[in-house]
Amino acid sequence: MVLLRNVEQKPDAAIKEALDATIADAEKTWNMPYDGEYPTTGFGIQELRPFNVENTTDNIPQTSNLNQWQTSQLTGSTWTDWINVTNDEDQYLVVTGIFCLDTTEKVTEIFPSANGQDLPVMNIEQLYALDVARAFFTKPFVVKPKSNLTIQIYGATGVSANTSTSLGLLGYCLAKRARLIDKS
Repeated sequence: MVLLRNVEQKPDAAIKEALDATIADAEKTWNMPYDGEYPTTGFGIQELRPFNVENTTDNIPQTSNLNQWQTSQLTGSTWTDWINVTNDEDQYLVVTGIFCLDTTEKVTEIFPSANGQDLPVMNIEQLYALDVARAFFTKPFVVKPKSNLTIQIYGATGVSANTSTSLGLLGYCLAKRARLIDKS
């Protein structure tokens, strides 16, 4: 089974299953109703933003703009922490895939860990050959509130030290209303 799928093969059934299970868990955990894209009384959903995985110590994965996906200090032929954050208590993250806006290969593999469990290392070199450089995981993964999300990236051979790239995550954030409307 392949670990990534390109945009034409988006695994809608697996994404729906992950979202439905996450919504049910959130309703039980927070004791409030799911209120969709525009929540007024309960919790809702939005596309995953860099803000949702911000590490306030050094703004990983962003640089100075909290709403622009980016890596920091990537070096060739080495593993580097890209995201290492404890999830907010008011949100769940449903990570469905990855995208890259660069035309040249700078990151070749990712190694995610969520909720204390290491996931398989994934080769993402095929992203650079796609017209729309985004790929979906065949099975999304969910990061629960107060749980850690770590994603390490492997720099392509020849990438000089302190190179950055426009790499980002695809997915959703299910969160309480106050978290969804936060413009930080």
